Amino acid sequence: MQILSPQTKKLLQRGLLWYKGLQTRERWLLVGLVVVVLAVGVQRGYLLYQDHKQRLVDRMESAQNELLWLEDLRLQLEQLRHQGAVQLGEQQLLDTLHGVAAELQIKVEVSAVEVDRLPFVRVSWEGQKLSNFMHYLSALKQRGASVKSLDVVRANNQLSANARVEG
Repeated sequence: MQILSPQTKKLLQRGLLWYKGLQTRERWLLVGLVVVVLAVGVQRGYLLYQDHKQRLVDRMESAQNELLWLEDLRLQLEQLRHQGAVQLGEQQLLDTLHGVAAELQIKVEVSAVEVDRLPFVRVSWEGQKLSNFMHYLSALKQRGASVKSLDVVRANNQLSANARVEG
């Protein structure tokens, strides 16, 4: 079994002859240069490893923070669901949704929807602070609306939310 090809062997022999032809001082200089190049390469590799490791740790911490934030959001939604609500008529509900949005100066999109003959209103929001939207939902609850569900999506560092609101 041959480990090195004949061309590689020939190249190594020529390199060895060249090295033997160097003076002692030149040999030490060459060895020193090789050691320095290897040391710089190892250091560079270690720094790249450390940088990659730190980015992974940062991503993990960010994901954990988002998970905690979503859990807090879920708890806020549960609080909104458990507060008592007075039934509103459909038109009165739509007026309330638009009125609260104008009062709080928050931009929302309101659309009436019917699923399985059950009417409800979908309120969509995008891009502003989520705390403003949660404040908006809380204000709706105080005026008799009932928040039945809330979906929050984060895509490309942009938040959007859809809430199902009934009168």
